[in-house]
Amino acid sequence: EHSLQKPPFILVAGDKEKAAGTVAVRARGNKDLGVMSVDAFIELIQSDIESKV
Repeated sequence: EHSLQKPPFILVAGDKEKAAGTVAVRARGNKDLGVMSVDAFIELIQSDIESKV
């Protein structure tokens, strides 16, 4: 279903990520951005939003 809506980012958070306080991030088009902290992801999307304004 997420593929039909075309979100800019998809986050994956399984048991391993939960324990580490991280998320696996993919950008639109299946571009893997790797694993990062939740805070780092928030900074990433804030920068993305600011670059579009």
